[in-house]
Amino acid sequence: FIILTTSLLILTACSATSSEQTTFDNCPNLDLSTITVDDTSAQYMDEVAKLVQESTNELIGKSVKNVEYCAAFEGLAYRVAARDGEFYALTMDYSPTRINVEIEKDIVTKINVG
Repeated sequence: FIILTTSLLILTACSATSSEQTTFDNCPNLDLSTITVDDTSAQYMDEVAKLVQESTNELIGKSVKNVEYCAAFEGLAYRVAARDGEFYALTMDYSPTRINVEIEKDIVTKINVG
Protein backbone atom coordinates (compact mmCIF):
# COMPACT_ATOMS: atom_id res chain seq x y z
CA PHE A 1 0.00 0.00 0.00
CA ILE A 2 2.77 2.45 0.84
CA ILE A 3 4.63 1.70 -2.39
CA LEU A 4 1.42 2.13 -4.38
CA THR A 5 0.66 5.42 -2.62
CA THR A 6 4.18 6.68 -3.27
CA SER A 7 3.89 5.70 -6.91
CA LEU A 8 0.59 7.52 -7.22
CA LEU A 9 2.05 10.64 -5.64
CA ILE A 10 4.96 10.58 -8.03
CA LEU A 11 2.62 10.12 -10.97
CA THR A 12 0.45 12.98 -9.72
CA ALA A 13 3.49 15.25 -9.45
CA CYS A 14 4.67 14.23 -12.92
CA SER A 15 1.28 14.95 -14.45
CA ALA A 16 1.16 18.44 -12.94
CA THR A 17 2.12 21.51 -14.89
CA SER A 18 5.79 22.43 -14.88
CA SER A 19 5.22 25.27 -12.37
CA GLU A 20 3.47 22.88 -9.99
CA GLN A 21 6.29 20.34 -10.33
CA THR A 22 8.79 22.96 -9.22
CA THR A 23 6.59 23.82 -6.23
CA PHE A 24 6.27 20.14 -5.29
CA ASP A 25 10.05 19.91 -5.12
CA ASN A 26 10.10 22.66 -2.48
CA CYS A 27 8.56 20.84 0.46
CA PRO A 28 9.85 21.86 3.89
CA ASN A 29 12.63 19.77 5.34
CA LEU A 30 11.18 18.30 8.51
CA ASP A 31 14.08 16.75 10.43
CA LEU A 32 12.93 15.40 13.80
CA SER A 33 16.46 14.24 14.56
CA THR A 34 17.28 17.81 15.56
CA ILE A 35 15.18 17.37 18.71
CA THR A 36 17.52 16.52 21.56
CA VAL A 37 15.13 15.80 24.46
CA ASP A 38 14.10 12.27 25.44
CA ASP A 39 11.48 10.98 22.99
CA THR A 40 9.30 9.62 25.80
CA SER A 41 8.82 13.01 27.48
CA ALA A 42 5.97 15.48 27.10
CA GLN A 43 8.58 18.05 26.15
CA TYR A 44 9.48 15.91 23.12
CA MET A 45 5.87 16.07 21.88
CA ASP A 46 5.92 19.85 22.33
CA GLU A 47 9.18 20.10 20.38
CA VAL A 48 7.77 17.94 17.56
CA ALA A 49 4.67 20.13 17.33
CA LYS A 50 6.79 23.30 17.31
CA LEU A 51 9.06 21.95 14.56
CA VAL A 52 6.10 20.76 12.44
CA GLN A 53 4.40 24.16 12.80
CA GLU A 54 7.56 26.07 11.88
CA SER A 55 8.27 23.78 8.92
CA THR A 56 4.76 23.85 7.48
CA ASN A 57 4.22 27.60 7.87
CA GLU A 58 6.14 28.03 4.61
CA LEU A 59 3.37 26.09 2.84
CA ILE A 60 0.81 28.82 3.52
CA GLY A 61 -0.14 30.43 0.22
CA LYS A 62 0.48 27.27 -1.81
CA SER A 63 -2.06 25.09 -3.59
CA VAL A 64 -4.00 22.39 -1.78
CA LYS A 65 -2.41 19.73 -3.99
CA ASN A 66 1.06 20.99 -3.13
CA VAL A 67 0.37 20.97 0.62
CA GLU A 68 -1.21 17.49 0.45
CA TYR A 69 1.84 16.23 -1.42
CA CYS A 70 4.29 17.80 1.03
CA ALA A 71 2.38 16.46 4.05
CA ALA A 72 2.51 12.93 2.60
CA PHE A 73 6.17 13.36 1.64
CA GLU A 74 7.05 14.40 5.20
CA GLY A 75 4.89 11.66 6.79
CA LEU A 76 2.38 14.08 8.29
CA ALA A 77 -1.32 13.45 8.67
CA TYR A 78 -3.44 16.06 6.87
CA ARG A 79 -7.01 17.21 7.31
CA VAL A 80 -9.11 20.12 6.12
CA ALA A 81 -10.43 22.28 8.97
CA ALA A 82 -12.18 24.85 6.74
CA ARG A 83 -12.81 25.43 3.06
CA ASP A 84 -14.06 28.67 1.53
CA GLY A 85 -15.43 29.97 4.84
CA GLU A 86 -17.11 26.71 5.90
CA PHE A 87 -15.59 25.22 9.05
CA TYR A 88 -15.78 21.47 9.63
CA ALA A 89 -16.22 19.52 12.85
CA LEU A 90 -12.93 17.95 13.91
CA THR A 91 -12.09 15.38 16.53
CA MET A 92 -10.56 16.71 19.74
CA ASP A 93 -7.64 14.26 19.80
CA TYR A 94 -4.23 15.82 19.38
CA SER A 95 -1.36 14.70 17.19
CA PRO A 96 1.85 16.74 16.87
CA THR A 97 2.40 15.22 13.43
CA ARG A 98 -0.97 16.20 11.95
CA ILE A 99 -1.68 19.47 10.19
CA ASN A 100 -5.11 21.08 9.99
CA VAL A 101 -5.47 23.39 7.01
CA GLU A 102 -7.83 26.19 6.10
CA ILE A 103 -8.38 26.74 2.38
CA GLU A 104 -9.72 29.59 0.26
CA LYS A 105 -10.16 29.00 -3.49
CA ASP A 106 -7.80 25.98 -3.44
CA ILE A 107 -5.02 27.93 -1.69
CA VAL A 108 -3.98 27.04 1.87
CA THR A 109 -4.42 30.14 4.03
CA LYS A 110 -3.71 28.74 7.49
CA ILE A 111 -2.02 25.68 9.01
CA ASN A 112 -2.26 24.52 12.61
CA VAL A 113 -0.69 21.46 14.18
CA GLY A 114 -2.97 19.09 15.99
